[in-house]
Amino acid sequence: MVVRFSLRLLVMALWCSLATWPAVASTVKAPLSSSSQSSPSIQKGNVQITQSDQKLISTAQDAESDGTWIPQDSDLRILELRVQSYTFDDVIGAYQYQDVVLLPLDALSMILDIAVEVGEDSASGFVIKEENTFFLDTARHEVTIKGQTERYDQDLVKFLDDDIYVESTLLGSWFDMKFDIDLYASRVWVRSELKLPFLARIEREKRIEKALATLGQRAEQYPRHHESYKNYSIPFINQTLSVNQRYSDAGDDTVVLSTTHATADLFQHESSWYLTMNDEDGIDDFRVTFGRTDLDGGLLGPLNANEYTFGHVSEPRIGLINLPSNLEHGVVVSSYPVGRQNEYDRHRFVGELLPGWVVELYRNNALIGYQQIPINGQYDFQDVPLLFGNNHFRLVFYGPRGEISEITRQFQPSQAMTKKGESYYRASTISDEAGEQRATLQYDYGLNKQLSTTFNYVTIPLQEAAGVVQHHYLGAGLTGYWAALLASATVFDDTESGDALEIDLQTRIDGTTIGLKDIYLNQFFSEEYRPDAQKLSRRSEVRINTAIPSSFLPRIPLMLGYKRDEFASGGELVEISNQLAMSTHGVAMTNQLSRQKVTGQQSTASGSFRVSSSIKQMRFRSSLAYLIEPESELTNIDMTLEPGQYKGYRLGFGINHSLQQDLTEYSASANKLSGKYGLSFGARYNTNNEINLSLNLSFGFGYEPRTKRWVPEARSVANLGSVSARLFIDANQDGIFNDHDEPLEDLGLRVNGGYNKARSDEDGILFLTGIPTHQPTNITIAPETLVDPLWNAVLEGVQVIPRPGNAILIDFPIFMSGEIDGTVYLTKNGREFGVGDVEVELVDANERVIATTKTAYDGFYILTKAPIGEYRVRIAEKQLSTLGLHSSGDELITIKPDDPFISGIDFTLEAVN
Repeated sequence: MVVRFSLRLLVMALWCSLATWPAVASTVKAPLSSSSQSSPSIQKGNVQITQSDQKLISTAQDAESDGTWIPQDSDLRILELRVQSYTFDDVIGAYQYQDVVLLPLDALSMILDIAVEVGEDSASGFVIKEENTFFLDTARHEVTIKGQTERYDQDLVKFLDDDIYVESTLLGSWFDMKFDIDLYASRVWVRSELKLPFLARIEREKRIEKALATLGQRAEQYPRHHESYKNYSIPFINQTLSVNQRYSDAGDDTVVLSTTHATADLFQHESSWYLTMNDEDGIDDFRVTFGRTDLDGGLLGPLNANEYTFGHVSEPRIGLINLPSNLEHGVVVSSYPVGRQNEYDRHRFVGELLPGWVVELYRNNALIGYQQIPINGQYDFQDVPLLFGNNHFRLVFYGPRGEISEITRQFQPSQAMTKKGESYYRASTISDEAGEQRATLQYDYGLNKQLSTTFNYVTIPLQEAAGVVQHHYLGAGLTGYWAALLASATVFDDTESGDALEIDLQTRIDGTTIGLKDIYLNQFFSEEYRPDAQKLSRRSEVRINTAIPSSFLPRIPLMLGYKRDEFASGGELVEISNQLAMSTHGVAMTNQLSRQKVTGQQSTASGSFRVSSSIKQMRFRSSLAYLIEPESELTNIDMTLEPGQYKGYRLGFGINHSLQQDLTEYSASANKLSGKYGLSFGARYNTNNEINLSLNLSFGFGYEPRTKRWVPEARSVANLGSVSARLFIDANQDGIFNDHDEPLEDLGLRVNGGYNKARSDEDGILFLTGIPTHQPTNITIAPETLVDPLWNAVLEGVQVIPRPGNAILIDFPIFMSGEIDGTVYLTKNGREFGVGDVEVELVDANERVIATTKTAYDGFYILTKAPIGEYRVRIAEKQLSTLGLHSSGDELITIKPDDPFISGIDFTLEAVN
């Protein structure tokens, strides 16, 4: 049944592709219209083309005689870039063929300060605001904007000259901008309703350069701020308290639970503490972890580690051998780059999940996982397959008080490859709950650009019929990556059993990825392949990921899977799986089917359907589980609705019906949305006459080190980083806050360019929490909050590496500046009149030119952003010499903090006799 259903979908995909092709093709070329300009030209889309360009177009048409456009030198257009009144020194290279103009995505992003990073076949980041997320996958011809994925015509996006070139109108729709191109004038105007980041950057750079000039310093882009580990620090705390009361025919009972998660610096390490308690057992679970992380390496002396942890740690996963584990006592040391993808074919997503929160996992905008009940305070998506090509993951978190947060990660198989000549290691030793010892050692080395090798040693205990046996595994692997193929071979030998061989091939054909895996087991046992009665001898897998193109329905990702297990005792298990996903207008739907057949047994088939939506303030989530074989029936229905807010509370209603148990449960909840703490009430009733009432109180405490006070937060803070910034007027311009400096209130900061509504208090202190840890993060002054035009920010920003349980201290001194104006006159034939285009300079005591400007048509000039101090105002000597003029002389001025405006500094010019 699954096979027939999947074949129908593939036929539908082909039909949809053919049916929609004429409509798609018709949008490639814009209609022609006559231009209103006097010069001979025609208008094509938003591109103006003159008659002289028609020869170049015909050249492109000749190159396309075989149906494929090949870029020629004559297709290259060098365009001047303009935004408002700004003309950039940089020019961009665009390509034109027929009526299409392709603009370089990476070059534009860098010039305009758009936070989009471009790779060989993908681009990711955000446009102006962090919520405007952007992900481009040229291999699949898809773009994901604000979580919504759509297909585009592949003829409009090309990879040329180490950049991704995008048709101008299409790029404008993605970036919410307009690119007006005039090929006759060789210019492109960029228009955007939102203020582009580069405009703020230019303004800040001017202020910084002028302010620092008085100190003889040179402006530096985002200097790294190093925060040393401390012997101890005040911890950051997440606390949850809950009371649950149950009433039933069997009796009543009350359960009181407490969950505490704290992080802090301790003994020159970062530490994490987790404690759960209940009224019956007292301490239910306690774990603590210590560690250090350094993105530049150099930890542990000759070991040159990038990170190490000890205490309660998670054992590294080694394919074919061990399974994902809980936190156990042990030590892990690694020299791999922090945050690097560990395995090329799968990934484990694990992290903190507090009570009352739910998390959804999306891959390439398809909903593939959902978890609501924390396990040991964590969410854990294990062995998530990685597709050949781009894997764009989103972890979307929904809090009990209406919070929504998102973490994005990008993976490619090639990212797990080790570059030529580089080597990394990872080692762990762990004692499990039973006191048995476990150890892993992994070593990777890059042979060349396409090949890397790995060596593994693992020792773990296995429960066998004779008791616990310690197994020792030695393994070696070779991985190769080419443009359209990834191949891997791994072999393991066990001292206590046999050996294993795994061969894995992955490739991509247009937008379809295909994975083939074969595993041969010769009396081989491990945690992944248990020594049970049916000993596995071979496992073969095929996985196909493609999509049904959009038509009257949105694009539908499709997965087909086939797995066949052969047993040493004879017989086999065959499993066929299928997954369909669709996302449109804020609604995500996924349906999964699986059919299993074991030799000599009745086949079974089951499925599940999930739907999730979050539209404005309303959320809906539902799942249906059903059986197809041996009988067709629904087994479980679950629905949750959160209609919105009422007087500061988010309301929620749910129903769960198990048809197999003939049990229905109804639930209702009210969750406090605002304030310095979270409060939720819940009630559940089922048809077994059982009533459950719950009350949950949660809060986070961050410690502000300058004011030495606890700052309560409704969200969790212990697992994220924090910054304590102080913004002030630096009266003596020494860069240090002292008694004579004035704190600045109501100023803001940006984290990685994103908008943040927090503002500094009356002491000039701004305390930011919730910053991602162990990765470079730029903290910059929000330029729109510098309301006084005479303020100069000394630092545009700093780069920090946040860690949990530590507030990074940063000072942002602001220099006061002044303004000088006057008029330049020219005396000629006994007459005196204002003269334009004269260069006026502001010069310090060391003859350095601090600022310069030119007079207007009437001779008037203004020198702005002049730092506090003593200067001379003069006419540029080079201009006087060139024009043969003489100035009335330099003017000495003093700009004071309490008197920053100086007017009437006039000059008279006359010809040299």
